[in-house]
Amino acid sequence: MKRRCSRNMLAMISLPILVGLPACSYQPPLTTPPRAPTLPPTHTETDAPSPPTPATRTPTLTASPSTSPPPTSDPCDVSINPLVLLDDDTYFSWGPTSNQLDRAMISLHPQWQDFRQVVFSSPWTVGDVYEQSAFCGEGCGVNPAILLIALSMRLQWQIPPDGDLFIRATQAARELYQYYVPYYTEETVRQAYPRIGNASTYSLFRFFGKDFSRVQEWCTIYQSMFGADYPLTQ
Repeated sequence: MKRRCSRNMLAMISLPILVGLPACSYQPPLTTPPRAPTLPPTHTETDAPSPPTPATRTPTLTASPSTSPPPTSDPCDVSINPLVLLDDDTYFSWGPTSNQLDRAMISLHPQWQDFRQVVFSSPWTVGDVYEQSAFCGEGCGVNPAILLIALSMRLQWQIPPDGDLFIRATQAARELYQYYVPYYTEETVRQAYPRIGNASTYSLFRFFGKDFSRVQEWCTIYQSMFGADYPLTQ
């Protein structure tokens, strides 16, 4: 699917500038992103509002306060302190296209080849769903490849029984972003997790229930699927 859908949905991620910070730096909004659209729980046919009109993409968040990790031969070594598995530029980047997401997913898990979910009156592939769901509302977004692997691990790489991947992906994107915000904005959160080096890594750490082994597994899978073309750190 062409990427114009994602440009439409990305219009929703305009991020307000937080008061009190330097004019050249952007911070994430303190408000909770809007509720994800409610989709039928037992059908793949999704009733959703018409897509928004095209608009120019607005600036994304700048990198959160972080400490550079020491050099390592293993990019997924979670014993590093402080731990920075990915940077904020990668976290908020466009990431792979829907076609690239499809190829990567189907090559490892061929059961997704024939998956389709009707959203906005169009049949979406697994790549389409993740590309669109990654931008989950005003001020809310995450690289779709990051989202695909994180949610797929929760789903054990299986198609949901009711076929409704879109609602799950949208909710997972919002969950990831809502973990990102407090680390980015609150010194007390950063002090409470001294082993974590930036908000992007903290977001995954919380998504996986503070389980470093799951975070390491996520990183290893990402490197094998997308790391060559979309490195986790710049």
